[in-house]
Amino acid sequence: MLRTALYGFFTLIRNILDKGHIGAVNSIVHMENIPLIDQVHAFTRGNFRNTNVACPIILSHCCHDLNLISWYAGARCTHVASFGGLAHFHAGNAPTGTPEHCLDGCPVSGTCPYYAPNYYLTEDTGWPTSTICTDMSFESRAEALRTGPYGRCVYRCDNNVADNQTVIMQFENGVAANFSLQPFAKSSGRTLKITGSGGEIRGNMEKNEIEVYQIKTGQTSRIAIPPSRYKYEGGDHGIMKYFVESALRGDKGGRTSMESSLESHLIAFAAEESRQCGTIVALDQYRRG
Repeated sequence: MLRTALYGFFTLIRNILDKGHIGAVNSIVHMENIPLIDQVHAFTRGNFRNTNVACPIILSHCCHDLNLISWYAGARCTHVASFGGLAHFHAGNAPTGTPEHCLDGCPVSGTCPYYAPNYYLTEDTGWPTSTICTDMSFESRAEALRTGPYGRCVYRCDNNVADNQTVIMQFENGVAANFSLQPFAKSSGRTLKITGSGGEIRGNMEKNEIEVYQIKTGQTSRIAIPPSRYKYEGGDHGIMKYFVESALRGDKGGRTSMESSLESHLIAFAAEESRQCGTIVALDQYRRG
């Protein structure tokens, strides 16, 4: 079907669409799986926990996904609706007697999956431990947990960003898309399904595997993609490559643009407004402010 060595995970999916292997795109279902450590570290205790000091999670963590969905849909988004909220990490779910900080005598330290020392006081001082203080000695890390944000009980933080969210999108060409933020996942990586008039694509980023089903033949092709040596399947590297080639050298024909990035951010802001206000947001009107 395609020479997979030439493409990364996301680019290969786009090329399968461009070559018409599943006909005209009809619908997209895309999931962002967030492992527990990411959710707890960044969005419950960490820098992206509160919209008073940072952007909402749909923007900080999922603007890439919204950009991919728009890329696969091949048209501008017209309407956005979103649902979700802070369902688990709040004081209402705190076990009885839990203190503000885990090291202040937590009565459920032996069974709590979020107990901070189990994350940060191990022999592994890489990410995320490397972010809680500059001195990686055990004593300094313990002090950081006693006094800083990363040692707080996950149910007693000042977090307000959503810990579950779904976004529904309609595009100008009739494509409908559903995006779901999935914390508590076993591992990271995107999973998606794209249906078209001539078949479907299923992708699993963790497995680096894509399945393509074609209605005419009734056959399913499984494509194993060689893992990228770059993080995020080469996404960050690709952005910098595009910046150098397009913005600095003036080359044309890049796969992305500032305009498409702004569009995905606009969708994220519209989704957050929809989630908070319980409305469907019309993007044309939203673009005009």
